[in-house]
Amino acid sequence: MALNTKARSLELQALAAEIVAASGISLTEKTGVRPLAKLMAEKSGCHYTTAKNHIAKAIRRARYALQPVEWGGKREGSGRPKQEE
Repeated sequence: MALNTKARSLELQALAAEIVAASGISLTEKTGVRPLAKLMAEKSGCHYTTAKNHIAKAIRRARYALQPVEWGGKREGSGRPKQEE
């Protein structure tokens, strides 16, 4: 039976988000993922590389939630000019 299913991936991602939130690491500074990945590999039974990828993704998602939105909205002068008939 393959362990690389969508359900398993979502389960690992939820565990990674939980570990990142419980660790209290600073999301604004560069941090190492090795201790968190080792902890996740022990808890979930997955490979270290898989745990490292999921921890890094969880940190990126948490970091993105902190950033203010600087995109979107209307830009003057953008788009196609209106056709006059």
